[in-house]
Amino acid sequence: MSSIYPSALDGYAQLPLVVDTVTQINADTVNRLRSAIVNLETELGIEPSGSYIDVRTRLDALETIVTGLVGDDFDLTEFLNRLGDLETKVEQILAVTLVSSNTLLDETYGTVLVDASLGPVEITLPSVANGFVKIYNIKKIDSSSNVVTISPQTGETLDGESYFEINYQYDSYSIVNHPTGWFNI
Repeated sequence: MSSIYPSALDGYAQLPLVVDTVTQINADTVNRLRSAIVNLETELGIEPSGSYIDVRTRLDALETIVTGLVGDDFDLTEFLNRLGDLETKVEQILAVTLVSSNTLLDETYGTVLVDASLGPVEITLPSVANGFVKIYNIKKIDSSSNVVTISPQTGETLDGESYFEINYQYDSYSIVNHPTGWFNI
């Protein structure tokens, strides 16, 4: 019988203690112990590649690299909070919202599908002074003749214009903000 490592650690059942004159020492017991040692050495590497003398040196080098990337003052809680903020922003970018009435967009919107079948719809962009960078995808999805108007805030422009109109089903605009205004991309 051979070692069960690496799927599980060997124990006394696989590698029983052998005592002279009480338990007969046979090749199977010794070979299972040897198999366990060889498996450990194979997994960890007794002669790591590169300039490392041993496994401990290699692990120390990896620790130095990781510390250099994240710094000694790495705060896991802060990192997880920032990761959560990033996840929220990605969800907002990927958010798809269906609207059928006048709507003031904020940073929670991403893709806006507009159904203007009941009447004209105005989509109002937030002020570029809000400080967040945002891309909106705005698409008219109905076949009516009702117009979808995209309007920036008073005093702001969209590609130098005071508004854009979407007149036809499936037409759309992708719009990004900048401190100087909104731009179709």
